[in-house]
Amino acid sequence: MERGIRRLEIFKEEMDYEIFLIILKKVTEEYEAKVHAYCLMTNHVHLLVETSNYEIGKIMQKIAGDYAKTYNQKYGYRGHLFEDRYVYDAYVESERSLDEIIDLIRNADEWI
Repeated sequence: MERGIRRLEIFKEEMDYEIFLIILKKVTEEYEAKVHAYCLMTNHVHLLVETSNYEIGKIMQKIAGDYAKTYNQKYGYRGHLFEDRYVYDAYVESERSLDEIIDLIRNADEWI
């Protein structure tokens, strides 16, 4: 999960979501990672990413950094967009747990 600094919005308009998804696709292809599920909310993002040869930290740093740079340029901001480093909660140990986590992420907007 990546959360906006002070829990502020990281997506102000529809195009911001699209830009994030373009960056996500570009970076995961570059780092040979697979996105199983995602949920983009106004002030944070949930992702389920499977890595291969690269550490998840490097992938998340690239995604967050590229998006923050684009966002800051677009809105004339400077500084951090995200609160902290990404937070990860689970390693998937079976096909069943993968399906459960995918369902959880896809329904994250219902947690509120």
